[in-house]
Amino acid sequence: MGGRARFRGRFGAALGLVAIVGLVVALPIAGSGPRDGQKAVSPAAPAAPERGTLWVQDNNLAQAGGITPDFKEMFTTRTEEWARAREFVGVYLLRSTSLRNPENRIDDAFLRDAFLPNLVAWGIDLGVDVVGAGHLQCPGKERVMLEEAEQIDRIERLGGEVRYLSLQSVLSKPSNVCPAYGRDAGYDLRIADIVRYIGFMKGRYPGIQVGLVDAMPAKGWAYEAVYEELVGALRAKGLTLAFLHLDFPMESASAGWANARAAEALVRTRLGVRFGLLYVSKEGGRTSNEAFYANVLAAHDAYRAAGGRPDNLILTSWYPHPTVNLPEDAADDAPFMKLVLDFARLGGTTARAG
Repeated sequence: MGGRARFRGRFGAALGLVAIVGLVVALPIAGSGPRDGQKAVSPAAPAAPERGTLWVQDNNLAQAGGITPDFKEMFTTRTEEWARAREFVGVYLLRSTSLRNPENRIDDAFLRDAFLPNLVAWGIDLGVDVVGAGHLQCPGKERVMLEEAEQIDRIERLGGEVRYLSLQSVLSKPSNVCPAYGRDAGYDLRIADIVRYIGFMKGRYPGIQVGLVDAMPAKGWAYEAVYEELVGALRAKGLTLAFLHLDFPMESASAGWANARAAEALVRTRLGVRFGLLYVSKEGGRTSNEAFYANVLAAHDAYRAAGGRPDNLILTSWYPHPTVNLPEDAADDAPFMKLVLDFARLGGTTARAG
């Protein structure tokens, strides 16, 4: 038996959420807890930070494998045009689909001579947004996982280090070709895929940290038992989830951001996993650079006012806007790095040491 029914049967009402003076607290109730002795609850949950780490990922311009037109210039001829913004960037995320897209011409020379050494010089860690764990049991999908490992090998050969892998939408994205991975379904398969992918990558790169991006809370799906089962399945194999980042456009927020705060409480307090939030605007991203800029800054303030304190704050887009990254000080436009700089100045992130 797969999908939602299996988890309901195993966990029942696994979690009660109680709001106390604006703080959402996760409380176990009768019948809660993972099966077969798997312990998904951390005995020492991490405390919420006053300021979190800023992660930045280029816009793919609503195209699979896409990248902004001035991406390469950020690391070659226009490095000074985001000098202040990058003082706050802790992790730079590069999409594996963009890295593997030959149209982007992200060749060895660019990686070796510009991208990788500049990240090192600036003290910014490299992460890769990967898709190889998605629908892994479908025909031909294992090849993607192997290609992503080849790209990590390539980066290491060229003098870089991938510190983080971010698994993209493995729990929440349906498949058009494999019916078992349906909408809000197939969680047995999805969890098995995540365990297999993380086990493969940790076996090959022991120091790498692997986490998940997920949209279940934003979609309004019942995620609590699924998350618990995932963490329990990983721990049963001696593996961990380094972080869980919510794919959560601001338009999905309920009153007072209560739905996002509930997920934050579950992830950090009950699962003991670092929590992150993607700050994006569906409407802004479909409208203009300026609308995306204004909406994302408003989302930062609204979530912080609601008590939200992510460990990781992620700025990215997969919409037509923002169309460019540079410059950070544009007066008549809102490039992505202008958003990064002004977002960081709002106080929810911390500048990098040194």
